[in-house]
Amino acid sequence: MNKKELAKIDDILEMIVQLALGNFAYRYQVENPESEIENIGERLNYLAEELGMFISHPGVFGIKNMADPYVFAVNEEFKITGVNCRFVDLMQIPEKKLLELPLSEVVTESTYAAITQQLKVHFEEERTHTPVRLLISFHLKSGNILDCWGYCHFVKGADGVYFLFRGLPIAEKEIKVPLLQPKTKSRNKEHSIIQYQADIMNLRKVHQYILSNLHQKLPSLNEIARKFNLNEFKLKKGFKALYQTPVVKFHREKRLEMAYQMIVNTPTPLSVIAKNFGFMDYPYFSKAFKKKYGKSPSKFKDDNYIN
Repeated sequence: MNKKELAKIDDILEMIVQLALGNFAYRYQVENPESEIENIGERLNYLAEELGMFISHPGVFGIKNMADPYVFAVNEEFKITGVNCRFVDLMQIPEKKLLELPLSEVVTESTYAAITQQLKVHFEEERTHTPVRLLISFHLKSGNILDCWGYCHFVKGADGVYFLFRGLPIAEKEIKVPLLQPKTKSRNKEHSIIQYQADIMNLRKVHQYILSNLHQKLPSLNEIARKFNLNEFKLKKGFKALYQTPVVKFHREKRLEMAYQMIVNTPTPLSVIAKNFGFMDYPYFSKAFKKKYGKSPSKFKDDNYIN
């Protein structure tokens, strides 16, 4: 064993001592995740985060610490009543025109249905103390779709209840003409067009379903197809044509993108982030994250540390 490895073992022993003293903020500095010694240090960091949760639950950090978020508010009728400059810039619409605009005019149909359904449930159950985490797809002035993540807070005022949205953009997608083609030609041309449009709408529902359930394991393609009145062939080929990526890859990439945003914009522990986006095995999450971004989650967290 060389001097460097011995030094690393000393660092691991120091980490264990710090944990014994209750210093759950202490972290082992991982330089080479492929090393067996370093892997022990990474797991000790994970243990420190888990233990730290018993002292103070970190889930609220994702709500309080958000770098330059978009903010907008809607009333009980889901009309926009307030916006910040960031939201105006994202939507590329003057503030005066945004105010009193129905929310349905700035988000996709599937997003509007998901938002109204989720908020209705929370409002009826009076869960006003718990912000609702949402994924929202906005219609931009350019015609493109902007995917965003964030939280919805309930605000009670003298003149009613308002929903305050705060979040960050994920990615903008250029809308292209899909390459789907019906498998057989119909004698009724109008019927073929309607069927084709129905398939596209169902594929968009699949897209929104995936974005709204990133914290859960992806069902089989056959299950998803049945759920949204598609066959597996249309789901595979149609989704890839519409969104330029396969279903499974899209699900994995979006989970990693959301995790990335949480890491660089909040002090939420890595173990919580991994679980929030369906990575129950932290080493697998770390490996997948490094493959996509070139650095381990802990390295990104150190580089973007939030006090």
